[in-house]
Amino acid sequence: MARSLASVIAAVIVGLMTARFVEQVARAFASAPPASAEADTAYGVLVVSWGIAAFVAALVALIAGKRWAPLGWLAASTMGLNALVTLMGAAPPLWAWPAGLLSAALGGVAAIRLIGAKMRHPDRDSSAGGGLFS
Repeated sequence: MARSLASVIAAVIVGLMTARFVEQVARAFASAPPASAEADTAYGVLVVSWGIAAFVAALVALIAGKRWAPLGWLAASTMGLNALVTLMGAAPPLWAWPAGLLSAALGGVAAIRLIGAKMRHPDRDSSAGGGLFS
């Protein structure tokens, strides 16, 4: 249980750093768009950065947590929540809200599929007969 908690905490930290890094790289390489498209471009970069961050966070949680799928879902949904909190601090266009959530969900699904995570806990012994916490 401590391993699962530590893996999700580490994954969220790495995911937040990844989102910030992707945003900064995109801003550094972006050419100056026209003033009317500047806001949409900024929110597009934000949505993409949260998708990448959710992928990386879920991947870190899955690797550290022995490929247990709920850890990947938890890390990716935390990135989705962080995307919503970030969007609440501004006045984004309407498309940014569902796009941010969808991007985080797709990042989590991609990481879970890539690593082949399972819903069954890896330390659970089927012959013991007890539950996960017994």
